[in-house]
Amino acid sequence: MNLPTVNVKKNVLDKIAYESKSLDLLIFGIESGIFDLIDDKRLDFKEIAKALNFNSSITKALLNAYVSLGLLEKCGHNYALSAESLEYLVKSSPLYQGEVLLMNQVHTNILSALPKVIKGEKLEPNKKMWLGCGMLKKIAQHALAGMVQNTTEFAIGIKGFENVKTMCDLGGSHGTFSMALIDRNKNLTAEIIDLPGNKDVIEEYVELKGYQNKISAIGLDLNNLEELEKTYGLALASNVLYPWKEDLSVIFKKINKILNPGGIFISNHFLLDDNTYYNVSAAFHELITKMCGYPSHFLSKEELIEALEKSGFDNFNTKVYEYGSMSCLLLSARKIKE
Repeated sequence: MNLPTVNVKKNVLDKIAYESKSLDLLIFGIESGIFDLIDDKRLDFKEIAKALNFNSSITKALLNAYVSLGLLEKCGHNYALSAESLEYLVKSSPLYQGEVLLMNQVHTNILSALPKVIKGEKLEPNKKMWLGCGMLKKIAQHALAGMVQNTTEFAIGIKGFENVKTMCDLGGSHGTFSMALIDRNKNLTAEIIDLPGNKDVIEEYVELKGYQNKISAIGLDLNNLEELEKTYGLALASNVLYPWKEDLSVIFKKINKILNPGGIFISNHFLLDDNTYYNVSAAFHELITKMCGYPSHFLSKEELIEALEKSGFDNFNTKVYEYGSMSCLLLSARKIKE
């Protein structure tokens, strides 16, 4: 027998083979209550198994799997949540991401259709996916894991922000960005421009948050912004510009027309740069986005600025920040005064 020579360890293959089920383990931990049970305590595997009526031997192996994924820490014979799990996986945390992860599981399941889609078959779009109060809450929780905080600090640092009195939140759905900006500028009022089918539920959600006197909703497709008979001092677009990636000037010219002279435009989107597709999270996001028929889930600084310059904007400022394992780009510009 001629034994082949092993030149490279199969580390990547083993990692992919086992970690391919890590999301399933994470979702099980959320749905079964393991993370809520442990919370800020340190518990022995037998205590956890007894409390949840689990097999103790399998429970110990499961907890060790969570340790390997960085979700738990082992403290002698006890287990404790990692700092990230305590922040995002306990229901009582204001940054709880459990519902977001369940939504992500639905998205990643789209990959099972890859053999058909890659040969030309189209996925049936779920037009009602982004409608409803439940979805608004999920998107809001997603944004609260760093996007709203970074966008708010960026916005209040723009010269003249404190003097802005009106803003439109383009595709703003849950309105959390508007709420955060209003908290920092008490003279500011906002209008959320979103899908017509979301108007009532947005206003219901805004009232639930106590901002009904400061925020209202307009049901309008962003392709029809020219139908608005008003202008604003600030326009915010967070993760809504991707459909126009092939020609961003189309939407930027519409945004320009609804801004006052010298009005501020702020964009918050996932960043496309030389490192994007070396990032597993980013690469998977882009694959799923393409399978769903959209042009991209990432925008570069260069393409944004080029399209904005063609659309009557100048005075650009940018900031890159990390959101989870991916990078986001904040960009501000001003409508050129006529």
